[in-house]
Amino acid sequence: MSHAEEQPKEPIPNYRLYTPEQVSGATFLGSAIAGAILMRSNYARLGQQSKATISLVVGVLVTAVVIVLAMLLPENTGYGIPLIITVIYFSVAKKDLGDLVASHLQAGGERESGWKTAGIGLACMVLVLGIIVGLIIATESDPLVTQMDFGQSQHVYYRDNATEEDARNLGNYLKESGFFNDAGPKDVLLRREDGKFNLSFVTIEDFWDNPEIISGFEELGRRVSSGVFEGQPVTIHLIDSNLEVHRTLSPLSSAP
Repeated sequence: MSHAEEQPKEPIPNYRLYTPEQVSGATFLGSAIAGAILMRSNYARLGQQSKATISLVVGVLVTAVVIVLAMLLPENTGYGIPLIITVIYFSVAKKDLGDLVASHLQAGGERESGWKTAGIGLACMVLVLGIIVGLIIATESDPLVTQMDFGQSQHVYYRDNATEEDARNLGNYLKESGFFNDAGPKDVLLRREDGKFNLSFVTIEDFWDNPEIISGFEELGRRVSSGVFEGQPVTIHLIDSNLEVHRTLSPLSSAP
C-alpha cells in the first residue's frame, strides 16, 4: 500500500515580531518614532532592509512635525494629534505587516514582549518631552541677556551691544552712589543701541508719576553719563515688574 509523501514542515522562525497592535501602543506612548522603531525591527528581521530604513526616517520626520506643532499650537489644543498618529501607524502596520506577522505566528513564531514594547514607547516619550521642554526653555528665555550680581538681590542685566565691562562699571557706580544700598532687590537693564546707552529701572507702581522720583532719576542719568559712560547720552526708562515702560527720560548727559 502506497503512502502519500509527507510535506516537509517549515522551520519555526527563530525571531520575534511586533504586532500592529503593539506598534500602535508604542506610537501612542512615544509618538511616531516609537512606532517606527518597532516597524523597522520587523522589516529588518524579515530581510526588508530598505523598508526598515524608510520607516525609521519617516518616523523621525513625523515626530519632528509633531514637536513643531506642539510648540506652535495654542495652549490646550492639539490633544487629538497623538490619537491621529496612532491610528495612522496602526493602519500602516496592519496593511504592510499584518499578513506577515499572522503567517509568522501561524508558523510557530512568537511575538515580541509587551514589556519591551512599553519600554520603547516610554523611552521615546521621555525623549520627545525632553526635546519639547528644552525648546520651550530655549525660546522663552532670552539668551542675549546676561546677569551681573552686585549682592542683596541687586542686579545689572546687559544685552545687545552693552559689554560686561559696561555692566560692571555701571554696577560699581550705582553701589558707590548709594543707589545699590543693600536695602532690597533692585534690577537695572543696560542696553546699547546706535552708540547710545539705555537704562531701564524696575520701579514700584506710581513711581513713574512722582515728580520728585522723576527728578531724582534725571539727576542719576546725568551722573551715570558723566561717571560711567564718558559723557555719552543716557536714556532712562522706568518700568514695572512685567518690563512695561511707563516713563522715558531722554536724552540725559553730563553738563558741559
